[in-house]
Amino acid sequence: MAQQGKVRLLLCGASFSRALAHAAGITTTEELDRVFGAEAARARQAMEQREREQAESVRQAQLAEAQARSVEAAQQSSDARLQALKDMQLPMGAWLGFHDTQPPLMAKLAVHDPQQNTYIFVDRNGIKLRQLSREQLHEL
Repeated sequence: MAQQGKVRLLLCGASFSRALAHAAGITTTEELDRVFGAEAARARQAMEQREREQAESVRQAQLAEAQARSVEAAQQSSDARLQALKDMQLPMGAWLGFHDTQPPLMAKLAVHDPQQNTYIFVDRNGIKLRQLSREQLHEL
């Protein structure tokens, strides 16, 4: 079969990979690099692309997790705020200092209407200064 060219004898005393390369007509490392260098570069690029995709996937997962945590925290904060609004009980006649004006304004709670959820504040003379909803009061 060797005489007919159907098989080729491999080098004796060489490693299998060297013998196989020699059978393929590759005799120097430069030829080997030329043949397999492009393939190795493609494999390296494919591996780098997979690594980038995995890193992006991890980043997206971390971002989604952070967003879920922030939504959950906001929801808990909102729930706590609503509970604080429900628990807010100002006694009639309580004096509050409103520091959103200059100079700060002192006002007395004169009326609390639970049906309309409003608070009316007056000055020392009984003149209406502010009418606020529970939410507006809590924001101050």
